[in-house]
Amino acid sequence: MIRMLLRVLGHQYARPVRRTVALMTATAIVEGLSYALLVPVLRALFDNDADAARPWLIAFGAAVAVYAVLRYVSDLSGFRVGTALLRGTYRRLGDHL
Repeated sequence: MIRMLLRVLGHQYARPVRRTVALMTATAIVEGLSYALLVPVLRALFDNDADAARPWLIAFGAAVAVYAVLRYVSDLSGFRVGTALLRGTYRRLGDHL
């Protein structure tokens, strides 16, 4: 679907859309990593071993911080690309008519 959209809109929008899709993919991967890091944190906390939970908790906090930054940047990029694509679609539709 993205390939077809890029073909319809032309090469002008290909790079920003690909960059935004890659950024959103990286954001999703970091989000999944942060969820996966919850398992050892909770396991250590339920075993009443706070010393073992500390490094996992630091890693979880770092992953969440990276996710927050990536999410903010990818959302901004998505909004910008979305409005540019909308503008391009209207222009192409107007040219076609």
